Amino acid sequence: AVGNENLNKTLVDYKENLKQKIVKANDDLAKIKFEYKTN
Repeated sequence: AVGNENLNKTLVDYKENLKQKIVKANDDLAKIKFEYKTN
């Protein structure tokens, strides 16, 4: 319950950005593990 809408929007943007970073990191890790498995 954030009273200030600008602050709330910033928080939502930050969380979305963080989520995308985590997803990308997971993809990168999966690729690295896959490369090790195939070699």
